[in-house]
Amino acid sequence: MRSLLVLDADLSLPLSLHKPLRAGSVPVATVCLAHDEFSATYGSVGQHNADCLKRRGATVMFCVDATDLAQEPRLAGKQFDRVCFNLPWVAMPNFSNLSNDEVALRNQLLVRNFFGSAQHVLNDAGKIYLGLYHEDQFRQWRVQSLATDSSLKLVKDMKFTPKEFPGYRPRCGDWRDRRKA
Repeated sequence: MRSLLVLDADLSLPLSLHKPLRAGSVPVATVCLAHDEFSATYGSVGQHNADCLKRRGATVMFCVDATDLAQEPRLAGKQFDRVCFNLPWVAMPNFSNLSNDEVALRNQLLVRNFFGSAQHVLNDAGKIYLGLYHEDQFRQWRVQSLATDSSLKLVKDMKFTPKEFPGYRPRCGDWRDRRKA
């Protein structure tokens, strides 16, 4: 099973997923940040996770845009059984000044563009996994409509429970936790 995990904060999710995977299940884990930005943001923990993944045979790529995977030369010719995007979020420095509707619209665009992009690296029987921070995002971002508009269909709706992934640390490399209620 070939898996592509896009934009994963400190790489703790692909590391936690890689432990129980069968032989031959080697993921490609990507981060949108350049390596130096990644190191500055996640420090030794992020670097440790990247190093562990590499030692286990995984590929770690920096500077990968989840909304433009078809144009990523390091993915050229590769097809995946699953493409996973956990906790998508548009980083917005002025987040606290935006309305909930504006935040939702920006994240809808991210998810819509990801759905279109992921189809270029997905094999014919492949699946896209989208993990959201909370259930309201599914409704507010109109994920079902975005999927349908991209000729995708919802196969299963499951609750993501971080505790089931030992070592995974959900991280917000954005401004979600700083917003005033």
